[in-house]
Amino acid sequence: MKYILAAGLVVGAWLPGIAQFSIAPQLNMGVPVGNAQAYATPRLGYGAEVGYQLAERWSATVAYDLYAFEVGANLEDLDISPALLRLFNLPERFTLDLKSSSWSGGFRYSLPYFKVIPFVGVVGSTNDIKVSGYGLSISRSYWGVAPVLGVQWPLAPRWSLQADARVQTIFLQEDIPFVENIIKEHLVFVPIHAGVVFQLGKSKKY
Repeated sequence: MKYILAAGLVVGAWLPGIAQFSIAPQLNMGVPVGNAQAYATPRLGYGAEVGYQLAERWSATVAYDLYAFEVGANLEDLDISPALLRLFNLPERFTLDLKSSSWSGGFRYSLPYFKVIPFVGVVGSTNDIKVSGYGLSISRSYWGVAPVLGVQWPLAPRWSLQADARVQTIFLQEDIPFVENIIKEHLVFVPIHAGVVFQLGKSKKY
């Protein structure tokens, strides 16, 4: 999925109407919900989004985001043999780093309203999840999907502020070794993004 998205972005750069492209570096924080609240504490992440205006109110987006969490757990929650526990000399209460590198692609529909531009959309993603700490490092890749709700505040002809929130569901098709007793269900969190949008040219009028 990530290679398809990257290839599509490169090909799209050659399309007519490059003036309708936009790029948005942004910071993010993923607020865990459901089962994830029991073990995940959000940390600051980062990313960037590239958009292409398809029609008057429709846009396509491709984005990369790194979401970061701190996973807290008790020693007995780990699915590790006693021999390995003695080898790593883990404390009774410990923390692990959980990072999700996400490539996503989707569509959005803008709803101009006075000086702000609300938008709704949906994205599909591929997520490389890495759990690491105390000499352990496990990586897995999973699919995900998220509805998006956000708003843009135009500041100048080519500059805008943008913020959005989504409900990101990552479908865990298999257990993550060592932490399968902690992360038992699909990972669900609410990423909140904020950044600056730079239009490479004049957009189609709403």
